[in-house]
Amino acid sequence: MQNGGGTRIKLLDAAAYGLPIVSTRMGAEGLAFADAEHILLRERDADIAAACVSLLQDPALGGPARPGRAALTRQHYERAPSATSRPPVRRPGPASSTP
Repeated sequence: MQNGGGTRIKLLDAAAYGLPIVSTRMGAEGLAFADAEHILLRERDADIAAACVSLLQDPALGGPARPGRAALTRQHYERAPSATSRPPVRRPGPASSTP
């Protein structure tokens, strides 16, 4: 990524599932991820490719067991329970006829 903006929803989704992440600094800008701890930050194409290969060769490097990635995402980016809970939608039932 050379330029751009907006939220990093795909990175947050991947982190919430504990998936390994390789990104540029700009791609992860504004997120609380630490390089080599929660994410692998690389700038050059060759370095991005090498990071991906190393993740394939050594799943422990960035796999789901990597401590803190999902917890950090929940702590900093998960919506509050009140924001996700809604009252049930009431659907109109069949019209009843009363004699």
